[in-house]
Amino acid sequence: MPTTELKCILAAMQTCLDITKCNSDLRPIVRKHVSEYEECLDVSISQHLQLIAGFMDAYVCLSKCETLPYFDVGEEPLSYVDAIRLLDSFVGAAKEAVSKAFDDSTFLLAAPCIGARAQTFSSVILKKS
Repeated sequence: MPTTELKCILAAMQTCLDITKCNSDLRPIVRKHVSEYEECLDVSISQHLQLIAGFMDAYVCLSKCETLPYFDVGEEPLSYVDAIRLLDSFVGAAKEAVSKAFDDSTFLLAAPCIGARAQTFSSVILKKS
């Protein structure tokens, strides 16, 4: 069972994941009605993904675990198109892992992989912007 401090990080991560999903869901509307602001949406998504990566680093540091095995968090985006196509799947997998983490310490296995993948998505999305 995670400590109070770790639960706070998990709750913050859930919020960032919800915001990222909400922004992702806005993409078709932004593209159709205010396409000139699509870059703003990309920047917002990228910044929240960076926060997610930061929260995962903090989670691992506070957990004081030295080595962790690989945890599959889905396909890695290789292009902007991939990132947009795969983002909802990644966010869903991360949300599922975080929701289980409140009752189960095995989330620690997923934290560094989620953080690294969030950074990858962030970088790929920003490259287009």
